[in-house]
This record gives sequence, C-alpha cells and structure tokens, in this order.
Amino acid sequence: MSAIGDEQDGFITLPPGIAPPNLDTNSGTRRIPQRPRDEIVFLPAPPGATPPAPAVTEAPPQAVVAAPTAIDEETRFAPRRGRWSIVLESGVSVTMDATTVLGRNPAANERWPDAQLLQVDDAQKTVSKTHAALELVDEELWIHDLASTNGVWVDDQRVEPGERMRVHPGQEVSLGRFNLRVERS
Repeated sequence: MSAIGDEQDGFITLPPGIAPPNLDTNSGTRRIPQRPRDEIVFLPAPPGATPPAPAVTEAPPQAVVAAPTAIDEETRFAPRRGRWSIVLESGVSVTMDATTVLGRNPAANERWPDAQLLQVDDAQKTVSKTHAALELVDEELWIHDLASTNGVWVDDQRVEPGERMRVHPGQEVSLGRFNLRVERS
C-alpha cells in the first residue's frame, strides 16, 4: 500500500493521521455518534390536558414521537354555500345554495329536480308560474328562460327560450316586469 492509496482496490485514501477521527477512511462515510439509550422523548399532551413542565436535560431530545391515529380515508363532498345571492325588488336577499327556479308559483323541473324554488310576489302578474332558472355551474351563474310568457332579460339583452346566458355579479335580471339583481355573497 502506498501513501496515496491502495493500488489493489483502485481508491485513493488519505494518509494516516490526516483524516478526522469520525471519518471512516475505508469508505469516506462520516460516523454519527449514537444517541444515549436513556434519553427522554416528549410526547404531546392529549387535547384538554395540561402538559407537564419539561424536565431539564443536558441534551435536547432528537425527535418527538406522536401516538398513531386512525386516518379516515373517505373524502366527503361539501357544497359551497353562500356564493350567490338573489336581491329582490323589495330589498330581500336570498342566498342560493343550488340551482333556483323562480316564478309566481314555481314547480320542480325535470332538469333540476333538487332545485330551490323561489316564489316572487308580482302583483302585475307579468311573471309566469314557473318563469326562469338560475343555474350554478362551478363558479358561474347561468339563467334559463323556461318558456315564459313575458321573457327573461339580463340588463338589456333577451335570453332566448331554450338557451342560457351567463349572469355576472351586479347584473339586473328582469322576469316580465319584475326585476331582481344577482350578487356574489
């Protein structure tokens, strides 16, 4: 063996006395001192319990070990609530939790069987019994004319029966002569 390395294994090693004491001169790996076996490890206190004051030790703990807990892998659907509001002429605000069917006496619709039904008080009777639907699709709001007698208008643009039109926050919607406004809430 030479001072520069071992000719047989093909690796160059440091001469004796130059390597730090925690360096394994055969592999180049640094040795980490082992933790004492009697070291104290602190566990978190259960909820509502007052944790004891930590004991003073010479060396701080290397790790905190938590008790294993059961993990519920099932993800539950949580519909977003309060994203849109319908503000009626009277100033009353109705929060939309789902698609909403509007009219003087709205009936459930085959297309939206779980829709909210919102009855509007139209003394002039220009609103059909089941006039329009405000449909929530992800973050967007769409309005449908459900073959009403006097039509649906968004600002000054008519919604054609059988088609839908996107409604933006603050826009005015007219059902016949009954007006309402949609807002983000």
